[in-house]
This record gives sequence, C-alpha cells and structure tokens, in this order.
Amino acid sequence: MADLNYRAGKLDDANAHLAKAMELDPANSDFYIQRGDWAADSGDYDRAFVDYDKAVSMGRNDPDMYAIRGQARIKMMQKKYGTENVQELRAKMTPAETEMVCGDTRKAVDMGLQDMKMDMFVALVCR
Repeated sequence: MADLNYRAGKLDDANAHLAKAMELDPANSDFYIQRGDWAADSGDYDRAFVDYDKAVSMGRNDPDMYAIRGQARIKMMQKKYGTENVQELRAKMTPAETEMVCGDTRKAVDMGLQDMKMDMFVALVCR
C-alpha cells in the first residue's frame, strides 16, 4: 500500500503506511530498503544509505542488496556529474568516488548477480 501511494504522489500517505508497517514488523529489512529507495529517488542519497546500511546490519547480505546500493551510487554520481555516459563518468569521478561506487557493484557481481549492465560497468569502471 505504501508503495502504491508513493507512486501516486501521495507521499504523506505512503510514509504513514510504511511507518505503520515498520512498527508492526520491525525486523523486516525490506521496509528499510523501500524507504532507502524513496530517499534515493528524491536525491537524498545520505538518507538512502542510512536505510540501506540498516538493512545490511539486519542481515540483508545478498547480491540484490549490493545491486541496489551500487545502482544508487551510480545514480548519485550521474547526478553529480551530469552524465549517464560510463566513460565520461569514469573520467570525472575521483579515486575515492570510484572505489565507493565499485565497492558495492563489484560485491554484487562477485556474489553472483547476473546483470549484464552491472558486469559491463564493473569491467569499464572498476578495473
């Protein structure tokens, strides 16, 4: 219900439903991922990674979790540098940013994620 409200632009209702779900099932890491995704979608990457880190600390240690984190980091860099071109992004990112982005994407791939775009990103950027 929360996600339907979010997609419909009813953010107050979405947040209320998600808060209620978190109250009813506080051990469900998916709720933190969902809230993190909303934060990343709105460009609040610091907040997104607080929630993603919480999900990891709750036991979400699988390829999909690191793919979510990696995709959010890539979007953050795309927004920062105003490009979706991988080669241009690679040239503009600092070594620290590259390591930050590559840490999550490489981990997802190393854990067995089957995603050609992620594989290509890792091959092109995370040498």
